[in-house]
Amino acid sequence: MHRSLVRCLLACLLAAACATAPPAPLEPDLMGPRPPRSIDEIELIEGDPERPYAVLGVWEAVVESAYGKDANDFRDRMVAQAAQLGADGVVFAVVEEDAGDADATLGGLQAAETKVLAAIIVWVERQQVPTTRGVA
Repeated sequence: MHRSLVRCLLACLLAAACATAPPAPLEPDLMGPRPPRSIDEIELIEGDPERPYAVLGVWEAVVESAYGKDANDFRDRMVAQAAQLGADGVVFAVVEEDAGDADATLGGLQAAETKVLAAIIVWVERQQVPTTRGVA
């Protein structure tokens, strides 16, 4: 009985950790409405892109591992969202990895988590790149 309760609690904690934060739109009107694209057309990018781009939105997820099933599910959801928005790509970044805290153990298991960000982007010409106002 005790082990099944611990497993149930652990499963609930992991499911909650996989939830994504709502999007933070940054430049939603820069390019105007764009027709949806195929998911095969969406570029997956790690690190800062070399071409000029604008960010349509940023999503955050806490996953068990940057390379596990929950991270793959997050990536797939972001690619589908980018395709629906008519974006050109998704920039992924692992922001924080936590090996777990000794105080946060449950049944002798440490909960590890990784925070992943995904920015949905569109490519822009250099003259279209938004500038920061008030900066000399």
